[in-house]
Amino acid sequence: MFNKKNEAVKTKKVKSGGRVLAERVILAIVVGFALNFCYHYFLCHNFKAIVDGEIYRSGQPNSAELEEWIDSYGFKSIVNLRGFKCGTVESEQEICDDRDIDYYVLELSAYKHMSKARLVELLDVIEKVKRPVLFHCRHGVDRSGTSSALAAWLLGFESYSKAKWQSYVPPGPWKYKSWDLIHISDVFLDYERYCSENSLEVDNVEQFKSWARNMYKP
Repeated sequence: MFNKKNEAVKTKKVKSGGRVLAERVILAIVVGFALNFCYHYFLCHNFKAIVDGEIYRSGQPNSAELEEWIDSYGFKSIVNLRGFKCGTVESEQEICDDRDIDYYVLELSAYKHMSKARLVELLDVIEKVKRPVLFHCRHGVDRSGTSSALAAWLLGFESYSKAKWQSYVPPGPWKYKSWDLIHISDVFLDYERYCSENSLEVDNVEQFKSWARNMYKP
């Protein structure tokens, strides 16, 4: 009886130790992810190469940073996804004009479905934009993530399944502003739902363009 009790106690301690180790590993992963996110988010404006030498995304740069990025990466186009009310359009336009760089301004929302008009406008820009191109929004996460994902796929640099992960934002209060749980990247879910209902493969660029222009209903 004494031995059995000791064995039970030892087994319980082993399980407890394993659970503590697992918790520490999970905590380390979460902290590592958070530190990496904060580094890119606050110090680097979340600047990322989606396709090296072709497609980039970022948060809002100041004038000096934008000029530095243009010099370093040779951007031929800048796409501002914040709209004309963001307060940086005039300075960005001036920088681009001085350097003979194409400049586009689209007004997208991170927390609303894109209207058909906005989605078609984005597709038109992606199709004609000169590269390398930088898509930027405020934080370099939601709007620039979805836009750069679409560009990487529609321009043939990545498969649909790989490109759409550029639009992924981990669930949390930073992803949604209301209980409607709407996010700009839902355009991918809407398209996938359409494909599923009609037994279609998702990785067809012309099919997506046709859906966006003719059948998309946010």
